Amino acid sequence: MPLRVALIGTGFGARVVAGCYRDAGMTVDIVSPRDAGAVRAACAGDVDLVSIHSPPFLHADHVGLALDHGRNLLCDKPFGTSADQARRMLDRATAAGVLHFLNFEFRYDPPRLALKALLDDGVIGAVRHVHWTAFSSGSRVPLRPYGWLFDEARGGGWIGAFGSHVFDALRWLVGEVEDAHGETRTDIARRPDAAGVPHDCTAEDAFVARLTFASGATALIDTAFAAPANLPPRMIFIGSEGMIEATGSTRIAIIGSGEDRVIDFEPFAGDPHLPAMRPWAAAVRDSIIAGRQIEPCFADGLACAEIMDRVRAGGG
Repeated sequence: MPLRVALIGTGFGARVVAGCYRDAGMTVDIVSPRDAGAVRAACAGDVDLVSIHSPPFLHADHVGLALDHGRNLLCDKPFGTSADQARRMLDRATAAGVLHFLNFEFRYDPPRLALKALLDDGVIGAVRHVHWTAFSSGSRVPLRPYGWLFDEARGGGWIGAFGSHVFDALRWLVGEVEDAHGETRTDIARRPDAAGVPHDCTAEDAFVARLTFASGATALIDTAFAAPANLPPRMIFIGSEGMIEATGSTRIAIIGSGEDRVIDFEPFAGDPHLPAMRPWAAAVRDSIIAGRQIEPCFADGLACAEIMDRVRAGGG
């Protein structure tokens, strides 16, 4: 029998994730995160996985409902609204003895896997510093209406929406983060909602973060979600024996290592989440069938939540 998934989320979850589960041979029932009765019924149903893609201010409630019924569960990032909330969700999942997954799907992106293999193979020696830039006009062109994403109290902000993925990637690629500092700003301070009513934006749409890893390596992240135009994201890894530059999702260049070369990847024409989400959904399926915990999991969500709290606060 195919595994059954109760998916909570009518945005990204319904648009992207549900199809990936179906491609992996799983059946999916979708409910709205704001329909409390439907969510309760979904969590109580005969399902193998509850997949939570609600806004972060609803994560704790929805994780709790799934755990009340002993369900395996996947939660989307940024995993709640604070590290304290993330810690409570992890502790409950651990006590319940269920499988838990955190939707940092880009670990499964083919260029990202190639980058990790190069770093793990020591092609540029030990990583000393990372410089990551990402400037997007995604909330500016066209102007995105006001909603929870621009409300700090409801878990909004670019640190959670994008920074969570960055921090998970760097933990996975470089190692554990020991210290983090940040500076935030809001480039568009006021937005109309869908009805045209203006609101003050209390969550950041840009930030700079400085990380120090347990290895002694450092990282600088500079990113914005309301830039005037889009530029391809760019990661530069400076190692003891060379450098790697990753541009967008199509090019990795190895420079100054004695093994200089360029690895090109075919551009993907569809939703950019799909090349990573499809194999990640299959990995989640296989983990449930085997009854074996895999990463990324709630512990990774907590580790990133701790970094995010430090960056939001400005200090380590």
